[in-house]
Amino acid sequence: MVTQTKPAEQKWLLQAGAFSKQKAAVARASELAGACTRSKLAAPIVEPMHTSDGRTLWRVVLGTFDTKESAESMRRTLGRSSVLVVKSSDAR
Repeated sequence: MVTQTKPAEQKWLLQAGAFSKQKAAVARASELAGACTRSKLAAPIVEPMHTSDGRTLWRVVLGTFDTKESAESMRRTLGRSSVLVVKSSDAR
């Protein structure tokens, strides 16, 4: 008997930047904190990401959304055109 596994459910995030300096990422997260609170969204998270050439970038990510549409809707609610909607596997 062959069993098929269901692919992992895709999640979406808002990415508010990727910075070479952690301090710059923290500043961006702080800048967005008030808008997140007003929109009932969890505080931004600053997380490291290692590039293929060995560098570390610091990403600012917001929320986890079940659909791309819900992530887009929150991006519009935040009023931040510079915030990107990305697949969770692309951001983490």
